[in-house]
Amino acid sequence: TALKALKVLAEEKLWQQGLFKQYHTRVTDIVRTYIENRFSILAMEQTTDEILQQLKGSQVHDEAREKLDHLLRLADLVKFAKVLPVATENETTFAYAYDFVMFTKPVTPDDLKEKEVEK
Repeated sequence: TALKALKVLAEEKLWQQGLFKQYHTRVTDIVRTYIENRFSILAMEQTTDEILQQLKGSQVHDEAREKLDHLLRLADLVKFAKVLPVATENETTFAYAYDFVMFTKPVTPDDLKEKEVEK
């Protein structure tokens, strides 16, 4: 669901139209909703620091947590401090959101079959 929502967001090209706050709000809403569903953490109700603290106790590896940290903190700056991100920051935010979901999504039987086929 999160990956589909990210794909839809990418197709809308919000940041390319100068809608930075809306773009970063949507990215973080998608990721926070994913975190709620995946880890049973009330991410929509918590601050960035609270989310990251709760994920420390989970099996999320450091690289995924660092990417999440980066994207949430930049989004906070865009949404609340009215920072205007450059194009690479917007692209990185999207890539980090995608990576976080991919790194932490549950492994399905289909995923295992695909890995066997690749061998």
